[in-house]
Amino acid sequence: MTILIGGMSCGHCVKAVEKALKDLKVLNNIHVENGKATFDAPAGYDTGRIRAAIEDKGYELIGIE
Repeated sequence: MTILIGGMSCGHCVKAVEKALKDLKVLNNIHVENGKATFDAPAGYDTGRIRAAIEDKGYELIGIE
């Protein structure tokens, strides 16, 4: 899965988003770069939980590919 994230502008942002996604404990192969995050999620995983994790860190989930 690939998500587009708004508000990321530096290395600190990348680390914050990576941590938010890792803290969900069910996503694998997480890679965050240039306003995008890619990862493997279980089939049917609630994307609302991903959105909440991103927004809790102060960023915006602007799209899911």
